[in-house]
This record gives sequence, C-alpha cells and structure tokens, in this order.
Amino acid sequence: MDIYFNPEYVKLNEQIEGGIAECFDFSCEHGTVRSQYIKRKVPYLVDGEQYYDAITPYGYGGPVVVDCKDKEKLVAAYSEAYMKHCMAERIVDEFVRFHPLIENALDFGCIYKAEYNRHTVAVDLTDEDYFMTQFSPDCRNMVRKAAKKGVVVEVDSECTHMDEFIRLYYAAMEKNKTSEYYYFSREYFEKIKAISGNKTILINAYVEGEIISSAMFLCSDEYMHYHLAATKPDFYSYASNNIILAKAAEYGREKGLRWLHLGGGLSGNEKDSLFRFKCSFGRLDKNIKDFYLGKAIFLPEIYDELCAIARENGLTVDSFFPAYTEAH
Repeated sequence: MDIYFNPEYVKLNEQIEGGIAECFDFSCEHGTVRSQYIKRKVPYLVDGEQYYDAITPYGYGGPVVVDCKDKEKLVAAYSEAYMKHCMAERIVDEFVRFHPLIENALDFGCIYKAEYNRHTVAVDLTDEDYFMTQFSPDCRNMVRKAAKKGVVVEVDSECTHMDEFIRLYYAAMEKNKTSEYYYFSREYFEKIKAISGNKTILINAYVEGEIISSAMFLCSDEYMHYHLAATKPDFYSYASNNIILAKAAEYGREKGLRWLHLGGGLSGNEKDSLFRFKCSFGRLDKNIKDFYLGKAIFLPEIYDELCAIARENGLTVDSFFPAYTEAH
C-alpha cells in the first residue's frame, strides 16, 4: 500500500486540512474501491444547516481500485454509491489530488472533472543502469561535483536526525516566506515516521561532519516519494540535493522499489526551475508522470447558495475550488 492511501497518513492530515478523516469502502461482485478523504465543515450555514466539503490529504490520493473483476462495471456501481453517500452526509463538493503513479484520475471521470495540473518526474528503479540512462549528463556531473567538494551522504533509516531536519526545514520555510499551510508541526514529523506498514527515512548530506542538507522520503512496497527537503543557504553551490537524490535512487533500487517519485515544480510552467531540476533525473519520453486534480459537486444548489453567501461576505468568488473559500 502506498503511504498516501494508508489510513494513518490520512488521519495525520486532519489538523493540516482542518477536518476529520473518513473512509468509504465499496464492494460488489465486480470488485472493491476505497476512498479516503478529510471531511471539513464549510464556513457558512445554509438555512441554519451545517454542510461539509471533502479534500484529499497533502500529497496524493483519491479513490483507488483495490480489487477488480470488471473495472467498467465496478466504477459505475461505485460512482453511484459514492455520490449517494456524499449527498446523505451533506458533503457539498470534493477536491482530489490524484496519484500520478497509480493514475487513478483515468478511472473516475464519471464523478470528477479531472484537470491536468502539471508534469511530475519519477526515476524508474527497475532499470539497473538508471544513473547513465535516466540522469542527464549535467546531473551526473553535479553528483560527481558534490563528491569532489567533500559532500558525504548517509541514509538515516531510523530518522535519528529528525531534529536537525526540522530545524533546516523551518529555516527554509522562513527564508522563502512560505505559506503557513506548509509549516508542518513537530508532532506531524514525529507521527509520520511512526506510520505502520510504511517507512519514512531521511537522507542527510554532510560536509566535515556538519549536516548541510537533508531530505525526507516516504517508502512503501513499490514507491519512494521525495516528500520534503531543505539545505543550508551557504551550501547551495555544493550540489547536495543532486547527490542526495542519487543516493535515494540507490537505496530504492536496493530495497526492490519500482519508482522514486520526485514530484513536480512549484507551478505547471515547464520552465519552472524546480521542475527543470527534477527533470535532470529523468528522460522526458520515459520518466514524466502527469498530475491531475479532480473536482466534484454533489449538491449543486447548496454549492451555489454557499457561493452567494460568500459574495455577500465580501469574498471574490473566482476559479479557486471550492469557490466559496479562500486559497491557501
């Protein structure tokens, strides 16, 4: 099971998203589908009644086919049952971040309006010569450059240096003036490494015994996700992120994993500098995985009423979804 579908991970995101973790399991003669989400109170009452919205946790999620004999019939039956469930639970709408590796956006178009958001990059760990066939020449040179500068990398499989990672991460968030949404609590970091059935590791880069860069990876049976990372500003020129990701690929292959997922850029722009950096670890014809967002409205009349109330309260209702709330 990928960590993003682990109930403990979904539960961990309750505080981040401001709601309660819920799971909808559906089984019939055609198979089984599971959907996990955070159920949140919407900001306004409608005729004195409380309604809710749903959102997938930070990262990726959405409904996933667990077991299948006939996918078309299974998805049709699930879709009908899930929409009835949402209406009965007063869930007005749902926002889904689909999983780029599992590609579950392809299966549930009858519920969600799936919108392409951006490319993401994944290293194919089944390729034993990934360093030469997938990493670009510039990327390989940067890995060698880091080694020549004395950068040493180590896998911290027990997260013994979590305190150092947290300090680096908070410093990076402060420097970049990042949204409070991404200021994960210390409790979050402590709990994520304790999630059962999955493995959280740190990979640390050192220069003369000092940690200059650290990255957190979330591992499951097949996938390894580049979750969070930070580097000391004085060492940006040391190419520590390159050598950390090279070490991550080595670790993932040794553990028999299929993909090292690096994610995408800060935007959908293909000239985005973070995306270009990640692209240096993969070929555009082989390593690109598309990320889709899903939007569904289950109670359209209530949704429209919420938008009207939001306008009355001075909120500009625009392309953000759901439109009656403000963007992070």
